[in-house]
Amino acid sequence: MFQQKKEIVFVNTDMIVPDSKPDVLNTINITGNVCIYKKEVMEEKVKIDGNVNTYIMYLPDSKDDNIRALNCNIEFSESIPMKMVKEGMILCVKPCIKDIECKVLNGRKISVKAGIEFDIKVYSNDDVQVISTVNNIDNFQSLEENFNVNSLIGNGRTPVYAKDTLNVDPKDEIAEILKVDVSLVDKDVKISYNKVLAKAEAEVKVMYLTEDNRIGKVQARIPVVGFIDLQNISENNTSIIEIQTKNNQHFYAYDKYIVLLEKNTLTRYNSSGKEEEKTKVEISDPVFSSNGKFLVVAEKNKKRIYSIHDKDILWQKDLDGDISRISVNANGYVSVILSGTTYKSVIVVFDKDGKELFRTYLSNTIAVDTSISDDNQYMSFAEINTSGTLIQSTIKIVSIEKAKQKPNEAIVYTYTADEDAIIINIKYQNKNTLIAIYNDKIEAIRNNKVEVIKRLDNKQEKVTFSDIELKSYVFRILEKSSGLFNSDTTVEITNTSNGKESIYSLQGVAKSVYSNEDVIAINLGSEIHFVGASNGWLIKKYMSRQEAKDIVLTSKVAAIIYHDRVEIINL
Repeated sequence: MFQQKKEIVFVNTDMIVPDSKPDVLNTINITGNVCIYKKEVMEEKVKIDGNVNTYIMYLPDSKDDNIRALNCNIEFSESIPMKMVKEGMILCVKPCIKDIECKVLNGRKISVKAGIEFDIKVYSNDDVQVISTVNNIDNFQSLEENFNVNSLIGNGRTPVYAKDTLNVDPKDEIAEILKVDVSLVDKDVKISYNKVLAKAEAEVKVMYLTEDNRIGKVQARIPVVGFIDLQNISENNTSIIEIQTKNNQHFYAYDKYIVLLEKNTLTRYNSSGKEEEKTKVEISDPVFSSNGKFLVVAEKNKKRIYSIHDKDILWQKDLDGDISRISVNANGYVSVILSGTTYKSVIVVFDKDGKELFRTYLSNTIAVDTSISDDNQYMSFAEINTSGTLIQSTIKIVSIEKAKQKPNEAIVYTYTADEDAIIINIKYQNKNTLIAIYNDKIEAIRNNKVEVIKRLDNKQEKVTFSDIELKSYVFRILEKSSGLFNSDTTVEITNTSNGKESIYSLQGVAKSVYSNEDVIAINLGSEIHFVGASNGWLIKKYMSRQEAKDIVLTSKVAAIIYHDRVEIINL
């Protein structure tokens, strides 16, 4: 930043009451919003053009009329001196109304005055040379100072328009709009491929007068979305870990960390690619699960298990069976499927501190997957029975509290699927909705009722991938031929709460797909698309000169693994 300044300016105007409005007796309230439609840096000054849009509520000089309103625009063009600034510099201005008032001059004329504070920041885009290290100099002394150097990739602006219809009470016939308040909430800015995405919601509040002299109100939120095209920003926030990847290495992602497991050592890297910590674990062939700030890792078909929160090992145990699968919820509760006992499967549930809560023993069926609800109330497990001519899939929901007290009464719901449906995975999503994926469909179980969300066996469509590992969404990926040697890929994302669907389409064939929390990564080889599950929009497109071996990700960070390096991308 080259220079910053705060300046208060006063603008005013006199307005004449329109002929359609009654005379003004007294003003009641005045509000205003500042709109800047032009700004520029000039020699030794900045110029700001805009207007103040005001709403004046008043009592009319008539016994028969209710509260009325006037709308007044105060145009302004202000030149504010700033030493040493010059043309070509980048200008940022945040306006704020500090004071606004109005005065009745007579029944048909009102004086309006507003004080606006401009928070002005001017940036220069100059090349700066920085000496970071000095090598091979004897008897050299230096005075060092830490400071940040920012690189400007680009800048731009675009007008954004949002429009919607607000429905009022059907019995209200609007005679006049008295007041409109608009504020932007839930603002967010994300970098996408050669674009900057700015989105928010406009919270609109409207006060109106009805034909029968009543005052009504209505409010709504209107989505506001805008794109600014900027070149060469797709690889921003990328860090590289120089490492020779091997077959006995395992990579994971949780929270904001990338983790490498190699030679019984967990090495944790932050989103900048900096090694933060090494942790010794007795694991070489791992099975793992992550959720938020929790990572659980165990030795496959062995007994050792570790629960990790943030940077610390919360607990570790040796279990009395072989670990085949684990699952952790957002609060650190862990469910483990054991084999190699006198039972076909044993399910053990632990709280976040490693205290064993209960066990479930399966004598005739094999446990396929487990999941614990985020409120810690339920543990569900999927099992298959292979004793008959066909595989029978079943889901059972267990009350954790009942299981601790009366295990025989703990199963609160049982769902048996069709005989041709093979259960693959289950996962709790928002509001205790249990999502189940089969070989031919995706189902939701909520309030002990089952509904089909997606069919996966449509013969007219080629479903290449499907998954349920998101927070509130499921997806399937369709491949469609677009020529003799070309195909297009479509990602269908479904909200499991309301059934709303988002579509993302791209050219090419997906070689592999990864998902976690609310991000889907589609690997086309040397091109990777990161797509947001909530809206189906492209978050980032990543290009590489070679094909990726693997990808691990959370909603915050992703790691693309090559044979000679790992590239970390902030999402």
